[in-house]
Amino acid sequence: MTPGAWTNTTTVWSTNGGATPCGCTPGASPGAVTINVAHTVTVSPNLSFIGTTMTVMASGSMTGAFDLTATNSTIDIYGPVSLSGYTQSGTTNTTVHLGGAVLAASPVAINGGVLTVDQAVFSSGSVNVAVGATLNILNGSKWNVNTGNLRNRGTINLDPGSCIETNGNIQNQATGSIIGSGALSSGGNIVNSGAIAPTISWCTNGAGVGMTTAEDCATANGVCNAIVLPIELESFTAEINVYNEVELNWVTISELNNSHFTVFKSADGQHWEDILTQEGAGTTTETQYYSGYDDASYGTTYYILTQYDNDGRKNVFGPVIVSREENNGSWTAYPNPLKSYGKLHLRNVSEGTGTLTLTNSQGIQVDAITFNSTNGQLEYQLNNIRSGLYLLTVAVGDETKTERVVVSE
Repeated sequence: MTPGAWTNTTTVWSTNGGATPCGCTPGASPGAVTINVAHTVTVSPNLSFIGTTMTVMASGSMTGAFDLTATNSTIDIYGPVSLSGYTQSGTTNTTVHLGGAVLAASPVAINGGVLTVDQAVFSSGSVNVAVGATLNILNGSKWNVNTGNLRNRGTINLDPGSCIETNGNIQNQATGSIIGSGALSSGGNIVNSGAIAPTISWCTNGAGVGMTTAEDCATANGVCNAIVLPIELESFTAEINVYNEVELNWVTISELNNSHFTVFKSADGQHWEDILTQEGAGTTTETQYYSGYDDASYGTTYYILTQYDNDGRKNVFGPVIVSREENNGSWTAYPNPLKSYGKLHLRNVSEGTGTLTLTNSQGIQVDAITFNSTNGQLEYQLNNIRSGLYLLTVAVGDETKTERVVVSE
């Protein structure tokens, strides 16, 4: 629901779509559950996933000095993740998507399943790909082995324009296969005892042992050096001004083939709408300043900045958060959650004639009534409403407020 610690049991986690805090936490071993990370979560314990499904959304991130072990799990990463070590086994399927990035300070072990880096960057310590495991590096992605070696006994697929670069050695052992037409670049040796496709370009600072094609440093380094972030972002901010507008400002230090920016906003950190687009500066090393405006909504609003390069790739920055306190319509509704045939009580409703509407999560109005409030109290009887998440909107005069309501079986 909000940024915070993985272990927070008061405000961070929700089990009803973000309507209310659950007073719980997934814990260090959540089991066969689905976890959506929509905000910045700081992780301190080591995590062990067994049959877990987790999505780090574009608005979310995970950070901390923790190890993550995943068995028979599914992990999708659209935002930044920073951790110590990562190990996957069994049928685990992990994908770092466009806009996502992973920084693992310690070793990565792909003992089973499939790990895919798709239009993204994965940086780590030493890497081990076991027999039967697959590492896909696709669509101009890059794996940086910052410390240690890469040892492959499984299958590595290097798409055109994709690269593995290491300061250490690359060891493709007898059962190992490296296919595709990407690039390998080693600060140490490349030792091949298995199969490396002749379409793979390679370059080594040491010896190339068992290689069946000639070293091609111009191509290999060209591919690896071409995979860089298209912009250097100095700042991205959102603030409410005296006109009750949200001022959005961002500054870039450099840009490379930058097409344009789009700013998205969300009321819940999960559902996003685009509100403005600004053309980029193309390629430049001069500082660029960008700005835009949005009407300030009551409550909390999240903004993310998405940058698109001329090849269609994108990077996501943020979110940044603004809050505007409501100075009217300060009613509250209870109980929440309630039964599909229950009665909702509203208190502190402004006096006068007003309307109450109930809208489902697809934006379809399911009920509407007119009322006259004289004492700040209002009762609303549900008529066998289906279970789910609804938006309850009360309007009296020029005062309007919307609140989430959860209806259970």
